[in-house]
Amino acid sequence: MYLKLSVFLRRYYYRIEVNLENKFICPLPWVSLSIGVNNKRRLCCHETRDNIEMTPHELEEVKSLMRQGAIPLACKKCAALEANEILSPRHQYSQDYRNHSQMQYLDLVLNNDCNLECLMCSPAYSVRLNTIYRETSPIEVMPSWSIDYNELNNYDLSGVTDINIIGGEPLLSKDAFLFLENFLKNYSLKKLRIISNFTKLPDRWKSIFDRVEKLELIASIDATEKLYEFIRYPANFEVVKNNIAKLRSWDLRNLHLYQHVVLMNLNFPYMKEILHFYDEFFSTPENRLPVLVEISSPQILHPRVLTDGQWLKAKKDALEVLEDFERKYGIRQEFKDFRSLITKMEQMNLGHFYIDYQIYLQKIKKYHS
Repeated sequence: MYLKLSVFLRRYYYRIEVNLENKFICPLPWVSLSIGVNNKRRLCCHETRDNIEMTPHELEEVKSLMRQGAIPLACKKCAALEANEILSPRHQYSQDYRNHSQMQYLDLVLNNDCNLECLMCSPAYSVRLNTIYRETSPIEVMPSWSIDYNELNNYDLSGVTDINIIGGEPLLSKDAFLFLENFLKNYSLKKLRIISNFTKLPDRWKSIFDRVEKLELIASIDATEKLYEFIRYPANFEVVKNNIAKLRSWDLRNLHLYQHVVLMNLNFPYMKEILHFYDEFFSTPENRLPVLVEISSPQILHPRVLTDGQWLKAKKDALEVLEDFERKYGIRQEFKDFRSLITKMEQMNLGHFYIDYQIYLQKIKKYHS
């Protein structure tokens, strides 16, 4: 399936405009191996289909559609961003992988062994969420699963230069540590990217971190203080900050540290606090904003579920911080992208979920207590 050019697709809430002279080509179908939930191959980590395997035939179809200038349905996330003039992951991949002749990028979801029960997550990524999902979304309950590391031996990994790992919680996974340790015995690694909640930072990981050319660690911190602890239950905000301080004390010269924020109705009204925290704790000359990602599921947590009054105030506060940052740091592409993302979200109309959202919140609060 693919999205035809210049078509409004109501199901996905966006319009796609594509210049045929600049085809929607992404290198990942040619250069990556992406293993998702339940050990099933997928196109990439930005594909929204969980627990559905992409067959070799479908992968070839994706390549064919891209060559024709069409947008594969699996690529709707990047297409939606670009339709709103926001830089998408596809742009970065196109810069990183100009040679499409061999596998270079390994993208792995390890398991659903996680120590947290984050509100925007699912049992596919945290088995601990099964308890609450049995009450709210029983169809999504999922037992423990883990990637089959032996199956990776069926692939030629000799050309792999970059590895991306998510969980579960990767820093708690001994299997992930052993896989990387064995990989680095045989091959060199230009870039290792790990997305972590940073509630734990075992000392053994320093030996892995020291051996890669570029280390990208992405801390999932969607709010501050008590709101953070509510969203990422039962995490402790001070523990996370201490672990990041511990990481910095290792003096890793290859370290690039980022903060990842999932935008939702719970935290969007507090963007002022979130962005000021980032400015104090994470900001670098290269990145003056965290990685800001619009929530895709569940929709009852989308920022546009807020009432009009709540949305307008939250939007005003966020834009005021951006104006402060522009005075402080100048006009930057990342500031433009955040403005465009706010405009994109504003086009959505999800107010009909507000009552469901309030009921869901009460269930979560009762569960936490």
